[in-house]
Amino acid sequence: MRKLLLPLIVIGLGLAHGRAAHAYPQYQLTKGQTCASCHVSPAGGGLLTGNGQVVAEDDPTFGGDGSFLSGKWTPPDWLQLGADARLATGITDPGHGISPAFFPMQADLYARAQHKGLSLNLAGGFRALGDNPAGIFQLHEHYVMWRKDDDKDGFYVRAGHFRPVIGLRLAEHAEAVRQYVNPLYNESYGLGVGWLSGKAEVHATAFVHDPIFGSAEDGDGAAFYGELRAGSKAAIGATGKYAKSSDDTRTLGGLTGKLWLEGAKLLFQGEVDLTHQKFDVGPSRNQLAFDVMTSYFLKPAWRVDLITGAFQEDLHLAKSDRESVSVNVSWSATAHIEVGFLSRVQTIGFGDGGQTSSWALLMGHYRM
Repeated sequence: MRKLLLPLIVIGLGLAHGRAAHAYPQYQLTKGQTCASCHVSPAGGGLLTGNGQVVAEDDPTFGGDGSFLSGKWTPPDWLQLGADARLATGITDPGHGISPAFFPMQADLYARAQHKGLSLNLAGGFRALGDNPAGIFQLHEHYVMWRKDDDKDGFYVRAGHFRPVIGLRLAEHAEAVRQYVNPLYNESYGLGVGWLSGKAEVHATAFVHDPIFGSAEDGDGAAFYGELRAGSKAAIGATGKYAKSSDDTRTLGGLTGKLWLEGAKLLFQGEVDLTHQKFDVGPSRNQLAFDVMTSYFLKPAWRVDLITGAFQEDLHLAKSDRESVSVNVSWSATAHIEVGFLSRVQTIGFGDGGQTSSWALLMGHYRM
């Protein structure tokens, strides 16, 4: 019982303010895996498959059992449970001075009930709502999915409340292609279909906005992502999205690329997206977002990420560009515990009269 106490305390603290969980695409080519071969979700993130639990045991400094609660209790075969909790402390400067910080980054609980290829998937956490900083508990993902086998190639179909699959799906949600293209709280009600294999993946989703809790996506439309791989060395992808709301219409197109240099232990990933936004009233505008991530695998348990990115709110509007540089260091201590150092600097208009913000944070992550 004492061995379970610390994880439960961490999860309890983290429930103050939840965040969406996501996979680390840094391990796709380097491990010879796909997001969906390690995660139950076709987009990655959240609950691990049996294969994902084994992969989680490979690199940590102190090893460990990657299964739920490190194998101390095993749910019945038809049920899968899990949780992610992240806490952060350090310093932040939003542009008007440095201040100390301590806050929960994520607190998500997961459940999956399955019978053969059919499953009910739930993910929930506390999310801020209006003037309530503590937020409310929300089932931000709840969908039914058919996928014949988690560990094999094939089709999937899902319907319910989930995030449409587009782009790289970086875990670093402050980067340009996440913050301005596929942000937190972007779940909507939709019907998704796709094909998953080691050589390629295709995802297509038709969606409508969430009329109950609302989300970052307030329009109705469709999204697409497709990716082709050259073994475990390289991949290229294309993404698109169309959404129409009561105020505007957005059409997005983008490209992704990945290159793994095994000898140098370097992984390069990049995404660029162009969005045309047409307002019902007023002129239209074009937006550009891109990120390039370079990952160096210092040791099996250690990874260093350098991320450079930018977002142009309006290509015709001077000094509306936002540039950022992030340096993140991740250490896998055990199959369930990760420690990270996260740092970032962002400027507006190359700092020419614009606000500069930054942070340096120490993060603790526990996966149940």
